[in-house]
Amino acid sequence: MSRVTLQDMLQARDWRREQQQRLLTQHGGSLISFTINMPGDVKDCYASRVAFDQGLKAVQTLLRKKNWHCVVTLTERKATGPLALVALAQPDATAVKQAMIELENEHPLGRLFDLDVLDRDGRILSRKEFGAPVRKCLVCHLDAVICARSQQHDIQQLRAHIHELVVLQQTTVDE
Repeated sequence: MSRVTLQDMLQARDWRREQQQRLLTQHGGSLISFTINMPGDVKDCYASRVAFDQGLKAVQTLLRKKNWHCVVTLTERKATGPLALVALAQPDATAVKQAMIELENEHPLGRLFDLDVLDRDGRILSRKEFGAPVRKCLVCHLDAVICARSQQHDIQQLRAHIHELVVLQQTTVDE
């Protein structure tokens, strides 16, 4: 497990934006950008890999169920965490975002998913636009942004909770 710096995360964000724009330019439609919410400086670990694999599988299943054609999927596994970019022929980014919000809310590991949806112009649709509630803290279920900013919970507590969540889900999937 390698630790990442703020500079690493900023470079990864810039690279991701470049790839998003490239895919939108090439394919039009809408784009799903999928990463894992992993606190701290270790982003590539057992928990993030399991959550990512299950999340990507859930996204692909949902796309098939909705009959939304996936034009291309780009996946990367880096020290800054796993990433999938899914270009869709589906031009209605609003419908895609609503489906991704439902997935984040309903999947057992959905709280770890960061499923951004970009429209054909590259605009990221926000949960707030859809009246979706703010994301909740993994530990105390208050507003996650407030807990993160105030550092309400230490990294060890958050990691332990995430590991427990992932192991519980992995056990359920294996049964």
